[in-house]
Amino acid sequence: LLQSVSGASERRQLEVIERAALDGAQTVRRVQEFTRLRQDEHFEPLDVQEVLQGVLELTRSAWEAESKRRGIALTAALDLRAMQLVAGNASELREVFTNLILNALDAMPWGGTLTLSSADADGEVCIRVTDTGVGMDAETRGRIFDPFFTTKPVKGTGLGLSVAYGIVARHHGRIEVESEPGRGRVFSVWLPSTLARQAKPDTAPGAQLPR
Repeated sequence: LLQSVSGASERRQLEVIERAALDGAQTVRRVQEFTRLRQDEHFEPLDVQEVLQGVLELTRSAWEAESKRRGIALTAALDLRAMQLVAGNASELREVFTNLILNALDAMPWGGTLTLSSADADGEVCIRVTDTGVGMDAETRGRIFDPFFTTKPVKGTGLGLSVAYGIVARHHGRIEVESEPGRGRVFSVWLPSTLARQAKPDTAPGAQLPR
């Protein structure tokens, strides 16, 4: 229709319909990501340190802008100790940790500290996203990964954490959350490890996010 209509008003109305359809398709895709495990996924060895550092840089504008907008202090730190690689899709894992970081920022309305840490476990790499925010009660913890469940009625879709859950499951891993009201939260992601990598001098454990 857009190719055959010439009137400006008609084109604007068709563009609105097209945009709504594309947005709806994206919502359906996210629900499918939560419910479907693909067997034909192509994974490659990934350095978790690089993934996490990249995600913090990608989200830097979000938490810096939030600090200024709210007039609060939001800080971020890295504590990367994992020496093993994981098999995965870098783009999808970035989406997981981007969702966790943005969720953590929303959970710290009065400021706080966001920490990304990694460590080698028994045949796994454990990545933790920790915030010092308002925490969650038991009911919220039990539903936090459910599709469309959100504690942010104004801007939340309730899909970010459910999509993250689906991606981690597709990577043959698991994700859990520990939290109590007023005591912040810890999201832990375990991914199967593959090979060991060489330690990098510029990514020492406990390094602060570069400014």
